[in-house]
Amino acid sequence: MQSPGRSDAVHVRLDQSGAPVEVDLLKADRVSSLWTLRSGKHNSFPYVQLKRPLLSVPTSDQWRDEFLAGWWRALSLADRRSKLRDLARAYPIKAEQWRKWPGLGLKSNLEARRERVTRHGSLNEVLSVIDRFLQASHDQVAFLTSLVCLLVNAADVGDAEVIEAVRVALFGKKASQGKKAILGSSLYFDVARGEFSVDVANSKHVGPLSEALRDAGNGPTNRFGTCALAGENGRLHTGNFPQPKLPIIGQIYLFAKNEDIRAAHRYGRFADDAIPVGFDLMQRLAGALDEITAEHRKGQTWRSVPSEKPKQDLLLAFVDEVSDIPLANAVGSDEEESDEDEAADGRAAFLTRTERIIDAVKAKVGADFRKTPVTLCVLRKVDTGNAKMILHRAFTIGELYDAAVGWDKAQSNVPGWLKMPVPTKRKALTRRRAPHVAPLQLPQATRALFIRGGSEKARREPVGVTAQDALTLFLNDSGAERVGRATLAVVLERQGTLLSGATHALRKDAGGEKLNHARKFDPTGTLRSAALRTVTLLGLLLAKLGREEDYMDDVPFKLGQLLAVADSVHVGYCLDVRRGDVPPTLLGNSMLATAQSDPTKALAVLSRRWAPYAAWAKRPKVYEEAERLRHSGNKKEQSRGWSILGAVSRARRADELCRELHGQLPQKVDDKFRAELLLGYVAGLPPIKSEGKPGEQPNGEDQV
Repeated sequence: MQSPGRSDAVHVRLDQSGAPVEVDLLKADRVSSLWTLRSGKHNSFPYVQLKRPLLSVPTSDQWRDEFLAGWWRALSLADRRSKLRDLARAYPIKAEQWRKWPGLGLKSNLEARRERVTRHGSLNEVLSVIDRFLQASHDQVAFLTSLVCLLVNAADVGDAEVIEAVRVALFGKKASQGKKAILGSSLYFDVARGEFSVDVANSKHVGPLSEALRDAGNGPTNRFGTCALAGENGRLHTGNFPQPKLPIIGQIYLFAKNEDIRAAHRYGRFADDAIPVGFDLMQRLAGALDEITAEHRKGQTWRSVPSEKPKQDLLLAFVDEVSDIPLANAVGSDEEESDEDEAADGRAAFLTRTERIIDAVKAKVGADFRKTPVTLCVLRKVDTGNAKMILHRAFTIGELYDAAVGWDKAQSNVPGWLKMPVPTKRKALTRRRAPHVAPLQLPQATRALFIRGGSEKARREPVGVTAQDALTLFLNDSGAERVGRATLAVVLERQGTLLSGATHALRKDAGGEKLNHARKFDPTGTLRSAALRTVTLLGLLLAKLGREEDYMDDVPFKLGQLLAVADSVHVGYCLDVRRGDVPPTLLGNSMLATAQSDPTKALAVLSRRWAPYAAWAKRPKVYEEAERLRHSGNKKEQSRGWSILGAVSRARRADELCRELHGQLPQKVDDKFRAELLLGYVAGLPPIKSEGKPGEQPNGEDQV
């Protein structure tokens, strides 16, 4: 028993003679909650997918393209109803096309299932719909012709959605995944309305029907032994193993060992003979997997997560005793930022959601709730029907909470004043902090590669860190430091130029009315959002390597701040002396690459080039001119004046940085040094609280 899937279907009701008497539309959400019987991918019932359109319409691409993209789209609803009747008369059902429908396989399966259902005695609705469908299949043309008439009549009184469903049933739709085949509609067969207390589609049939098929189906009646999984003696499973259809990865096999695969011939044991599994255990495993991946549990026990390659995997995450909490979203989702609150970054939501999970478990389990088991695994589709588990972890709810608190703290391991202007959904600019990155978003976040000075994202993404490594960092397992070092190297190599490039472009815009340089570097604002995510990654990885907030008082970070000061002073000089003509590369940015490999050399070169800018900042007339601009009535001049004042203020604060760096620069640097240097460069100096009137702009605030 499986879910039919998530697509619209036509609900077809049959009378006692097997003739269709009523049709209506079942939307995809409703269909996904129904049940159907399948043998692997085949012989589904009462959900049936037609392999061709009902009418004998032309199969040429030209006719279909004209029909869909041409005159049909231009018709009103009334004209579409009339056209459906005309086409139904012009292209009637051809007997030769439907002679083999519904197929011997489905008929034989229904006959076998009918016997099992009859023995159970409490499934009259299911037994009736099987009998009626088998009876209707004796004269396929008459049955389908009656169905066409019902569909056309339904279109006459239905809305646009009903008309579209009828069009698909009569004329077909293209198959998915680029296939050229034209499929017909999906049908769900049921008994006549009001004939029984409940319909066949009712979920109350699932339990009794499962019991009936289990007791009289492929379950073993004469094979006993020891289950290799549980070690218990009892009935063993025989025949094909369950083949559930899972979200994200599709049809899979719980176990498959094909005799035709020569590499599997070492021991000469295949299919159910390859591994003895208890029959009851196999049924429970299949049922548990089906329930865990039910549509209504999306975000609770399952969700899609990005792979280290550009595709999606299936995450299963649940607490054994409390299955209705959103654990999958807590571990695997990336909280969307709010356009209303510039400080909204998802961190608070991440920790709040985790705390709610803990409270829910505590309420149900009791005082010893921290030992409650948690299961997490990631499944990946390898090829058609073949999936593998690439990650499996079993831990406790207490370990989950400790890991979440540590992750939240690690994400905050960045300068609190660091913000960047990024566009909202309404195209307005707002200053944002570094955002939240969920643990299993790390594979996707580390895939991003930026080229051409960070101004362009590579179309072909390299491989990111694995989900296993991401979980190792999250749970602080053994090997977390090794993974942290490797991941930090990847982030610096692939995204370091993005972060420095976005910061440099924003600093060049100081004193301007608009972000001209920043928009040229990043027209849509997506690169700045990605740069902020890189800030989160660097802070998080530094925390995992033991470099927490105290690194902001150390030499690498202060050297980065000095380079940021050099940029700002250079811009202020250009706004005053060169009347806003800013060169392509600012002073501090030109030293950044050198500082990441040889900080002593970078500081020596900077000191030689610093003299004219330092002399400019000490001139009394510079301060006087900036004050005059600041109090002018022109907003553009006011902004220019504030930027010049900020540059003068930073130039004075640079003296203190130089004294702290004197004689402290290392001869050799590592990735932690480079990351801290880069964060210092991006953050710049923290703002100084204004001592002026309320609302006066602080002249020490950096531009990024």
